[in-house]
Amino acid sequence: NRDLLLLRHGVNADEYKMRIQKGTYYLKPDLAFHLELSYSGSNFPFFQEGWLSNDKGNFILSVGIKAPIADFGSIHAAAKNTEEILNASQAAYVNNLEQLEKYIRQIFYKLELNLQIIGYYNERIETDIGIMDQKEKEWLSGYGDEADFLNKQINYYSNIILLHQEQIKESTNYYKLLNITGKIEDGE
Repeated sequence: NRDLLLLRHGVNADEYKMRIQKGTYYLKPDLAFHLELSYSGSNFPFFQEGWLSNDKGNFILSVGIKAPIADFGSIHAAAKNTEEILNASQAAYVNNLEQLEKYIRQIFYKLELNLQIIGYYNERIETDIGIMDQKEKEWLSGYGDEADFLNKQINYYSNIILLHQEQIKESTNYYKLLNITGKIEDGE
């Protein structure tokens, strides 16, 4: 499911933010080194002789250190805030996962019910065919009434309509299940 995947990526991003925040929590100093070499003599260094005797070269090494002395709890508060954001995104992921599982279970139950109802209507239609044939024979032989035959015929066709409606519901639930599990994409 795309929504669940997006939430999972959000949790991963919050976990990385938490790792970064924990890295700043220990007051690690930032170090910087800068090295500069320069030469302005007429002789080319290393290839021509006499370049060392000229006093026209510079060598500069700079070291910079940056470390907080006191932060008055701001780093600790930022770490707690990041941890709370991570916990909230993990809870949202778990909540959506549980909702998805619940929705899939509901669709499975609906599909099972649809199949049972379809079986019931199939049996009713078979029974209606037998009763309708019997009522037709009674009516044609003069022992029965045409109204009884027509009522059974109406019951037969109404059960066929109910069967088709239930088959449509079953197909709808089946495709909902395929869509939510990612077996088919929207619009296909």
